[in-house]
Amino acid sequence: AAGILLCLYERWRSGNFFPRSKAVWAGLGKVALFNIYLTNVFEFWGLQALPSFKVCFLYSLSPFLSAFFCYFLFGEQLSRRKWLGLAVGFLGFAPIFLWQSIESGRAAELYAFSLADGALCMGIVCSVYGWIGLMELVKERGISPLFANGWSMGIGGAVALLHSWGVESWDPIPVLASGQGVVLECTLFLILVSNCICYNLYGHLLKKYSPTFLSFSGLM
Repeated sequence: AAGILLCLYERWRSGNFFPRSKAVWAGLGKVALFNIYLTNVFEFWGLQALPSFKVCFLYSLSPFLSAFFCYFLFGEQLSRRKWLGLAVGFLGFAPIFLWQSIESGRAAELYAFSLADGALCMGIVCSVYGWIGLMELVKERGISPLFANGWSMGIGGAVALLHSWGVESWDPIPVLASGQGVVLECTLFLILVSNCICYNLYGHLLKKYSPTFLSFSGLM
């Protein structure tokens, strides 16, 4: 739904609607696959079984993954000061997560590794790689973040919806009647805050800042 809204807005704003080159289509497909479909499928599946402090702790690894990808894909090297900054930031979060896990009586879960942990880690890897793909579209090909996000959300969301229809029970939709109001409210909130504001703000910032810096800033 957010993808359709963004594409229509971009059409009204600039008259641009369809991608005009195979390279752009390939880039949009990569972002749709990694940043939208795989990221959300892995994350939402893993989140069902993980406590919030564990999720935050795993997400604190994203700047290191971003630095790893940028090094191998673009030859972007971090100085000693930047590595020191990442390490200090990571270690600074660790006591908070540990305290939360002890307070909730689930400290053992911080160190245990389950299938849900693996799914969330895969989601984080796909997310970081997807943002780098978006950076290539926005920075190197001059594509508008609204245009790139609109098409990637539309494609990735459609694939996820087909995946749901194939593996989940639709009667007529995969939502219990008692929870439809909550689902509608949360979906609208996600469309507005996450998809329309945060994704596009992130895409705009990628014009100026590196994915590693934005991943690190995102920890706040």
